[in-house]
Amino acid sequence: MPYMMIKGKMPYFRSRIPARLSHRMDRNEIRIPVRTTDLQKASAVCRLLQRQMNRICDIMEKENHSFTYDELRAKLDEVANLLLSSIESWTFDYIHSNHNTPKDREEVARGIDHFINDTRRSLVESDYGIAQRDFQTMGPPELQNISSLWAFDSLAKEYYQKRIHVLEVAKQHLQGNYDTEYDRRKGTATVDPHATLQARAMREQIIPAPVSTPEVSFSQLIEQFIEFKVSSGEWKAKTRVSRQASLHLLVEYFGEECDPAAITASQMLDFREKVLRKLPVRRNVSPEYRNKSLKDLLELDHIKTMDIATINDYLMVCSSFFQWGIRFHDWKSNPVSGLLISDQRSDDAKRVPYTQTEIETIFRNWVTFPDNTPARKARKEQFGWILLIAAHSGMRENEICQLFVSDIVCSNGIPCFDLQENHPTKSLKNRQSRRQVPIHAQLLKHGFLTFVNRQRELPEKIICEGTPPVRQLFPCCLWDKNNHYGRNFSRAYAAFSHAILPDSPAKFHSFRHNVATCLNNLDGISSHHVSRILGHAQQTTTERIYTKTDLEVLSGILNRMHYNVDPFELLGMPSLSDAAVQEQIALLPVKG
Repeated sequence: MPYMMIKGKMPYFRSRIPARLSHRMDRNEIRIPVRTTDLQKASAVCRLLQRQMNRICDIMEKENHSFTYDELRAKLDEVANLLLSSIESWTFDYIHSNHNTPKDREEVARGIDHFINDTRRSLVESDYGIAQRDFQTMGPPELQNISSLWAFDSLAKEYYQKRIHVLEVAKQHLQGNYDTEYDRRKGTATVDPHATLQARAMREQIIPAPVSTPEVSFSQLIEQFIEFKVSSGEWKAKTRVSRQASLHLLVEYFGEECDPAAITASQMLDFREKVLRKLPVRRNVSPEYRNKSLKDLLELDHIKTMDIATINDYLMVCSSFFQWGIRFHDWKSNPVSGLLISDQRSDDAKRVPYTQTEIETIFRNWVTFPDNTPARKARKEQFGWILLIAAHSGMRENEICQLFVSDIVCSNGIPCFDLQENHPTKSLKNRQSRRQVPIHAQLLKHGFLTFVNRQRELPEKIICEGTPPVRQLFPCCLWDKNNHYGRNFSRAYAAFSHAILPDSPAKFHSFRHNVATCLNNLDGISSHHVSRILGHAQQTTTERIYTKTDLEVLSGILNRMHYNVDPFELLGMPSLSDAAVQEQIALLPVKG
């Protein structure tokens, strides 16, 4: 046999490395001892090793080849074959070294039973440690580097069925019965379980149905879906970024070669339980997690995982993708249907405002925000006003960060924020977000318009090529097409907040909940007024179309809200006289 040699009565596997690859492996041949004295067994092992060697060479020549799920399934037989050969080689050596009594054979049989029971337990508990070990020690390279967690889990389940089968064959051989189905089919080098077992396993979804390779890749389908949502006006740029992360997680788990039309409900349930419930929060943002693979992340312990609302957001995006496939690609069903998790928390528990103590902690500690250079000092001032505006208006983060100096206007005698999409770089969440929000009297009294007038002296700049020059109210808030204007502030505030309130579930958006809670608790205030201030959808057609609220009324309502602690006092900000405030208001541009 060209790939087996005998040296000192010990058989060796020997294979020459093709000259075109030897320089990459730094050797001309490979020699591996085959630990058995049975030349027939050694020959079988060497044949299997030579096949692996041939595949390694093929892979090295085609490093960019992506194996399909069906191709990977075909490799499982080889691992099971090699396992059986290894067990029988060990059994042969053991029995022919003075251990040939019935008691010795019973002991070997008990050992094989132990392997079978371990495999069955692992199959039931979805513990794939045995499969991972076998793939690494006996599998071809393509099984040792499976990037898709779903593909690995599915292949491991199928391999366990094959493993149990060959272990049962080993027991039959030990008892002298070589007339098994495996032996009768030995010439085909397969170790498929009996057809009845395979059929039953398929019905019970122990072995998932093979997923065919689609003509269009998984990622390409997702990009088509995203473009459909964007072109339909359903998703804006920031929405696109967050939704894209949800969909790419599907590809990361199921693999690029997976056909999404073949994904089943049980596989999506596994995705929910094994991935979404174990994934850490801010996976793509936190330096602690963003460079880790999905597999590494899911093995972490004692981490803060995503809450039910976030998991459901992921599932709803996936569900929308499958519904699109049903509509435009004739997919048969939506595997996400019915998988949303019931959230038993009350509405109050889902929307967490800052406590009064936390409000005090935030503004008392704002003095520690870095300001040791002119640039940092300007950033601290600008970010400080963003905090104060949020706390006294309930405006969204991006609504504040994208303000231009020209957006601070006087309408019907009321100083207000004019929130419009009046520049190509601006984006509002929905129709109701286009509004005018009165400026709280405390902001005016403590120098907000002084800050605005100072920013009015700054030169205009072009935010994005091809757009008109503007004068930003907060120049430290840099624009990008995916995150709009809020990215710099969001990161800075998240780091600051985590440092002073590490255990608080509240975040910057909680200021919006503080304002909403305070306004809704005021006597004589209707939900219509609160919705107008916050930019929420109106509940009835009359409210949406016919009801117009006077800015003076909204200003009076907003000025009634206050905190138990005074943020301006905590920040050491002096107040202006009423006359000085009126002079500043008179200088504002008027907008009807």
